[in-house]
Amino acid sequence: MMPALFYFGFHKPAGVREAWARRDWSMFGHVEAWGVMEDGETWFFLDPVARRAHLRIEYRHDYVENLLANRFLACETVYRLAPPDTAITLPFHPTMNCVSQCAHLIGARAYSLGRFRRILAAHGAQVVKCE
Repeated sequence: MMPALFYFGFHKPAGVREAWARRDWSMFGHVEAWGVMEDGETWFFLDPVARRAHLRIEYRHDYVENLLANRFLACETVYRLAPPDTAITLPFHPTMNCVSQCAHLIGARAYSLGRFRRILAAHGAQVVKCE
């Protein structure tokens, strides 16, 4: 089963001290992905953090609504994109950062947040939330 719709949420960069205390690279910003599958009921939530990726598959409506509300509150900007015709290829590599993992989902290559935003714009992604 393939995703029918992707959402990419961009977080604000954290301060250097906060990022160092958490031992992650969020001082540059962070991006995560979520979306709905073709059946319209199953959702996935992917948070590729520095040390490990968190993947959650959810199909219960009340949990999905809570997770979506939390994601929209936590993210500074959210893009919505219908998946391109390219297939998701595996494997993910340990050296990939959050941006490269999310770009890999749509068959693109990016290593910086700015480049990934330009790729999303080129694919026709819509901004659904911007502060």
